[in-house]
Amino acid sequence: MTNWLSEKLDKIYQLDSYIKPERKKGAIKLDANENFALESKFIYNLALQAVKRTDLREYPLEELGDL
Repeated sequence: MTNWLSEKLDKIYQLDSYIKPERKKGAIKLDANENFALESKFIYNLALQAVKRTDLREYPLEELGDL
């Protein structure tokens, strides 16, 4: 088991670190699941209302079946 873990860790250490791609002016990124169609203030207010209605200390068990 230890040998298996050592081999996996060795493979991870050999990976290159992530390099953030440079932002190109006028380009639309389609690979990052971003949404610029909605205004940021609208999204902010939507998220703020969701946070106010949610107790982040608990899992929503009543919605577990739907999930």
